[in-house]
Parts: sequence; C-alpha cells; structure tokens
Amino acid sequence: MPKIRLKLKLESTASRGAPTSAMFTVASNQLGVKARVPVKMTIKGHTFRTSLFPTGGGTHYVVINKHMRETAGVAVGDTADVAFEIDTEPRVVTLAADVKKALVKNKKAKAAFDKMAYTHQKEYVGYVEEAKRPETRAKRIEKTVEVLSGLGKKTVNG
Repeated sequence: MPKIRLKLKLESTASRGAPTSAMFTVASNQLGVKARVPVKMTIKGHTFRTSLFPTGGGTHYVVINKHMRETAGVAVGDTADVAFEIDTEPRVVTLAADVKKALVKNKKAKAAFDKMAYTHQKEYVGYVEEAKRPETRAKRIEKTVEVLSGLGKKTVNG
C-alpha cells in the first residue's frame, strides 16, 4: 500500500456502542488490502501509529481516541486531510522499571507476557499505568503477575 492521502469526515462511534470514540471510514479498494493493516496515520501534521480494521462490508475503519482528537485538533463532524502509510516498524511495549522487575521475578508471568501480541501487552501495561496512587499501582502489578502466571483470574479487569 503506497502512501494514501484522503479527505475524511470524523464520525461518532456512539451508535456502535463506543460513545467516547470516533472513527474514520475508508473504502477498502482505496487501500488495496482486505485484512487489518498497521499504519502510520497523519492528521494535521500529527502522526499516530494505529491500524485500519476491515468491516467486512467493503470498508475499513480506524478509531480516533480522545488523545488523538485533542492532539490533532479534530472533533466529530470535522473533515480532515488524513494520510496513511503501512507501518513496518516493530511495535514494542516499554515497561516501567517496577513492572519489569515484577515480571523478571516470575519467569512464568514473564514468558506469558512475552508471548502476547503487542495490543494485549499494551492493555496490561495500560491497566497498571492508569493507576493514580502508588498503592493501587502496586496492587495492579501484583494482580497482573498473578494473572499472567496462571494464579489469578483470566484477565486483570475481571
């Protein structure tokens, strides 16, 4: 897929059950791909690493979260110039020192984490990172290690 530049309207995802997100929709034939494709997307000079997902109906969509909207200065209903190019760089989650230390102490948890896809790793790290108090963060790290080592529930949020 060569670099593609399009004028796209930012749509609400509220009707799809995600009231705080928005998305751009692209005709799949403009992309030349039918599957999920990792991309670098540029909106108003701001580049984001994300993915275009197929809908099965001849289109792909990309979620534009609150951070992306605020950074690029776009809102639902706006039309923006958007550029997409395939992102071939490896996606790697950076672990904070305390998370890394906890995983290194538990080989089973570390092995499970290392086998996970980037998106799943990002979800686990995000769960820990969004804690505001040090006590909450410590509990979340402990719970994450338990889940990954098979001692806890299947998910940290469950």
